[in-house]
Amino acid sequence: MFNTKVIVKTKSVLNNQAISVTLKLVGFVIMATAIPAVLHVQWVTGPLVNAVLFLSVIYCGLSGALIVGMVPSTIALSAGLLPVAIAPAIPFIILGNAVMVSIFSLLKKKSFWTGVVGGSVLKAAFLFLTVPIIAGLVAKPVIVQKIVLMFSWPQLVTALAGGVIAVVVVKIVQRLTV
Repeated sequence: MFNTKVIVKTKSVLNNQAISVTLKLVGFVIMATAIPAVLHVQWVTGPLVNAVLFLSVIYCGLSGALIVGMVPSTIALSAGLLPVAIAPAIPFIILGNAVMVSIFSLLKKKSFWTGVVGGSVLKAAFLFLTVPIIAGLVAKPVIVQKIVLMFSWPQLVTALAGGVIAVVVVKIVQRLTV
């Protein structure tokens, strides 16, 4: 009834695919960890981390990208790269990343750029609306103003820039694997 050679081959291919995705996921987690640990400029770190998030959707799927999205802000805070006043906002930053990768995953089927723009806009809007409220509850007004600026339009710009970087990387990978 069943061809055991086909079953064995199918299991082997599935195992190889699972290993490949796992290795890619580990690589993306390492990148998402290393970037904020090494680079301390929002205009450099933001686009690179967002590119890693977009790429993790493409190469590891939504569930992998959700895992990767938890890493950067957590590492940046624990390494002292983010002000302590932002600590209560970390879950919202993680949720913002989850919003971006989820919308990108959903809309990229229509077009890559629709996914990037949709995910970026919704991430920026989510952070713009939530982080200042949380920061306002725990930080001094002078610090809140800086946090509000950090989580306003720069979030949209860095997310869109991350999308541009991601498309360049995808095109390079496609050329190298052809």
